[in-house]
Amino acid sequence: MINPVHGDKSEGEAGKVFYDSLIQRFSGKTARDVVTVFVGNSLRSVLGFVSNLLVIRWLGPVGFGTVAAAHAAMTLAAQAVDFGLSTSSVRYGSKYLEKSPERTAIIFKITLCLKFLLGLPVLVVLIYFSPAIAARVFGKTELTMPLMIAFGGSFCFLLVNFPLGVLQTYRRFKSYMLVSVFQGVIQILLVAILFFTGNVEPNAVVIVLAVTPFIAFTFGWMLLPGSFLGARGDVRGVMKEIMGFGKWITISTFATMFIMRLDVLMLTAMSPSSEVGKYASASQLAYLFPLITGALTTALLPKATGLIRTSELRRYVLDTLRITPLAIIIAVPLFLFAGPIVRVLFGARYLEAVPIFKVLLTSFVLSVILNPAALILYSLDRADLLAYMNLLQLGINFLGNLFLIPSMGGFGAALSTLAVRLFGSVFIIYCLKKFLFSGGTGQATGQAGES
Repeated sequence: MINPVHGDKSEGEAGKVFYDSLIQRFSGKTARDVVTVFVGNSLRSVLGFVSNLLVIRWLGPVGFGTVAAAHAAMTLAAQAVDFGLSTSSVRYGSKYLEKSPERTAIIFKITLCLKFLLGLPVLVVLIYFSPAIAARVFGKTELTMPLMIAFGGSFCFLLVNFPLGVLQTYRRFKSYMLVSVFQGVIQILLVAILFFTGNVEPNAVVIVLAVTPFIAFTFGWMLLPGSFLGARGDVRGVMKEIMGFGKWITISTFATMFIMRLDVLMLTAMSPSSEVGKYASASQLAYLFPLITGALTTALLPKATGLIRTSELRRYVLDTLRITPLAIIIAVPLFLFAGPIVRVLFGARYLEAVPIFKVLLTSFVLSVILNPAALILYSLDRADLLAYMNLLQLGINFLGNLFLIPSMGGFGAALSTLAVRLFGSVFIIYCLKKFLFSGGTGQATGQAGES
């Protein structure tokens, strides 16, 4: 996703506070991991933001709306055919990394094979039915070619997540950062080629978005710590373990991927392309906070899933919640100066996106505060609770979009997103209180607080 970088002194100081706080709140290695991922994702997002900024200004709201719809379909399909494999492989790869590295290797071998066996056939079918999807789902036949390109790119998205998951499990976050930055460099180079050759049009931009992750996958494969293809062992046991945990991750993934893309997809079907372009530009601008959230969860997932004792989990949750004032410090200047920021970056045509940006910014702040703490539900073997929460959020998002988009357009979609985040925040706080802060000590063996 795209994230702006501003030269405002207050935000620079906020970034330093964010860095220093992480160093203080977590152990040295974990803090370095978080900062490394954050820096890598930031650099990639800055590069992506620059390339998308050129595209946004060149194509205008209508053209960029087409690109945004295709990109949403691309990432949605990629997440759908992942079937929770990426998260499951990191969860169990981290679990066995030290005591049984051979089993970790088998986990990743099976994960890669399943991505091909399960993902590729589904995406081929989606490419075949792209004309019907464009006409009957979106009511826009001009989306046929962008969707065909997008579904092809979904497989590239599916592939690039594999080396990233391996590097995350082995906690090789410097290599993880290199892959992230490399992906951003490739995207901006390809967009620059489009500009120099005079080929900046929606289909060409979608091709760039589809090809970039495949190139990044090739680069990431070269950085993997050894080969997994020759690993042998208890394949049946590994499959059972991955799929047993993965069923809840799959449900969460399906729900989350729709939550993340449903706003753009429903706007595409229910509003003009110009409205989609305004909403998508506001969403890109607000994604500084999902960037921070992604860095925290990427670096902390292996750590959080390795915690056992309730006292450790409590300390972990309290440490993550201390990011709250820092998130607010960063958000306030963006909220107050949203109008000038949008005018300078996107142009006067996008000023109607300012209210949308403010609502999305508020919702993303909630995520950066509570999402890292929610990782402990994996340690408690309560991934089912996250699945139930995501399903309820999906229902809220769908109904909110259904009733608000027709009358309020992109602003209605933003309000629906805020409602989803508010519900998730209440749900997570309830779970944390019930399992960690209702009394009791000992080990977290499925029910925290029980000895």
